[in-house]
Amino acid sequence: MEGGRIVGVEAERGADAVRGQLASDERAEYLGELALVDASSRVGKTGTLFFDTLFDENATCHIAYGAGVTGAFDGDPPSEGWNQSTVHTDFMIGGPGLEVDALLADGTAVPLLRDEIWQLP
Repeated sequence: MEGGRIVGVEAERGADAVRGQLASDERAEYLGELALVDASSRVGKTGTLFFDTLFDENATCHIAYGAGVTGAFDGDPPSEGWNQSTVHTDFMIGGPGLEVDALLADGTAVPLLRDEIWQLP
C-alpha cells in the first residue's frame, strides 16, 4: 500500500479475483476499514472458524479494501472522509506475531498491540 492505495497483488491463489475486484471502480483499491482486535475477543476465544466474515472478522485484527463502513457515522456519512466503492473485502491479518504501532506527528512510534495485548495504559 502507498497512500492508502493497493499498488500490487501477490498470492498463491485468488490473485486474479482480487485484481478483478480492485478494477471494479476507481475507489476499490483504497483502504476501507482497519480494525484492531485484541486477544480478549469473545469470537476469537471460541477458537471456531465460522466461514462467515461477519463473525470471523471479530476474532482478530483485519483490514478491508473498498467501501468504508457507513455504520461508523452518526446519521449519514460525510461526502468526504470515508471511502465510497462498490466492493468491501475483509482480510484477517491478526495473530500473536502481529505488532501494531501508532506513528505520532513527530515520528515517534508508540506500541499499540503486542502478542494480541493492548499496550496502552
